[in-house]
Amino acid sequence: VPVNTRHSKHDVVIPTREGGLYIPRGDFTCIFSTISIQRRKDLWGDDADEFNPERWMDPDRARRIASDPFMFLPFSGGPRVCLGQQFAYNEASFVLVRLLQTFSRITLAQAEAAPASALPPASWKEAKGRKRVEKVWPKTALTLYSK
Repeated sequence: VPVNTRHSKHDVVIPTREGGLYIPRGDFTCIFSTISIQRRKDLWGDDADEFNPERWMDPDRARRIASDPFMFLPFSGGPRVCLGQQFAYNEASFVLVRLLQTFSRITLAQAEAAPASALPPASWKEAKGRKRVEKVWPKTALTLYSK
């Protein structure tokens, strides 16, 4: 889920580096974007916008992530963690293993095979961040999908 919301039943103070963040009960709605959290340069470094699987191999970074379960939130966390988290991890692992067993090389033929409506707009090549390098057009509804 790319965006999530939370409401508080009670007045609460969430601890922060600066002290605390007061959240009143009732009408206050906290909206947060898990995708934006995963792109924060203060958490993930200057290359936060780049696809870099090697970042998970760095022992210092892995230790930091393991010490803070709310740093990596693709399935949310705490008592409202996604019920399908383990299923999704298992399914993704199975698909990845089967792909690696079947193919020796995988390339993205997006430009040749995709309909024009699925390609990012030409103006993205001049944009900052991920847009500049995207080869697919990510969209969101209830869940994230590619156009």
